[in-house]
Amino acid sequence: MQELIAYHGTKNENINSILNNEFKPSISTSKKLHWLGKGIYFYEDLYYAVEWNYCNFNNMTLSYDDLCSEYGIIRVRIDIENFNILDLSSGQGYDIFNNIIDKLTCLCNKEDAEALRKDGDVKAIRIIEKIEDETGLKLISNFDVVCAVYNKNIFKKRLKAKGDFLVGVQKQICVKNQDAIISKEQFDCNQDKVKNLYNLIINNRRKIE
Repeated sequence: MQELIAYHGTKNENINSILNNEFKPSISTSKKLHWLGKGIYFYEDLYYAVEWNYCNFNNMTLSYDDLCSEYGIIRVRIDIENFNILDLSSGQGYDIFNNIIDKLTCLCNKEDAEALRKDGDVKAIRIIEKIEDETGLKLISNFDVVCAVYNKNIFKKRLKAKGDFLVGVQKQICVKNQDAIISKEQFDCNQDKVKNLYNLIINNRRKIE
């Protein structure tokens, strides 16, 4: 079985409920757009789960121990072999996404049709979900897991040549069907490797600021 290991940052007060029950899906609204729509969000890279906790901490000047007193990380295994996966970072996945948009342009009003084409993928996914709610169609919600790669703008690197590598690429994973989650456990944040990630994050952000 092909599996994907992924990480979810959250407040410690939520961890027992999540482990004993289920995750609470995030839902996009007009005021708060979740990039891949409704679902439970994970990072493929542990670094970004630590960063998420850091960015949501009320006092960013406190120590790592203070951070761990309020926030933790859940590690999951996701079945990517037996469930329907849409990877928007692949050529095939993005072609499927564009085919969905092509089908919807004739079903929505003029404003939404223009937004589907011009306003970026985040807005497009929100419109797709709105049309699904209105019509009962299964489009992006037909997939159990949707993932995509985004550029982290906080990392500043000037590309000078064709061979330059991209810095800070972040893969987000949105699980829409929780049956795809094989297992979940609280991740041990007291490991040196996690503390080292924390130090890298705060040092980078201090340089940017």
